[in-house]
Amino acid sequence: MEEPKDMSFVEQFVKEKVPDLSEKKLEKQLLDLYQKPILLLSEKSGKVKKKKQKKSLRHCKADLKLALTQNSNYAEYEPLRKMWSEYIREVLYVGGKKQVDMKMAQEVFLKADLHGAVISVALSNCKHLEKMKGTIITESKNMFQIVTLKNTIRNIPKKNSVFEIIFENLRVTIFGDQYCIKPSQRLTKKFKNYIPVLPVV
Repeated sequence: MEEPKDMSFVEQFVKEKVPDLSEKKLEKQLLDLYQKPILLLSEKSGKVKKKKQKKSLRHCKADLKLALTQNSNYAEYEPLRKMWSEYIREVLYVGGKKQVDMKMAQEVFLKADLHGAVISVALSNCKHLEKMKGTIITESKNMFQIVTLKNTIRNIPKKNSVFEIIFENLRVTIFGDQYCIKPSQRLTKKFKNYIPVLPVV
């Protein structure tokens, strides 16, 4: 292999950067230089990248709840209301039914996810809450949290309260005392009483 013209410069450069090479190794490195470049400097930086910690499900739920409760604009929850309507319609008219079975509807509303449902307070021990209406944005064991038509966030106790949900041609009466359990537990709970589901007159 013919030596390149700038070999002297390369040789001097390699000797300065890698002074501990023997003559034999230096000669080999110089001959291989154009075929396999020598790594003179480390590509690794001294900075250690910090791994991003994944948030737990509990923290994600807390962030979502905080985001929801900070937004009190009723109009912005229209997608949530629309999603709930589609969900409850699919459950009520399962199998392509054209009419709702009232007995099945009672079971559906006892166990349904109510996030996005428009609910009104028919009766309550707290008289100032009666006739209040809004969209359910969060639900806990003892409380419905709604965003009202007046763009405010209100916490409505379930206990000693009666609620109404009107969906299409159905008027659903919900007794809050029956709902004083975690939403997830309603799916498996066997209810002794029923909730009235009547056609809207």
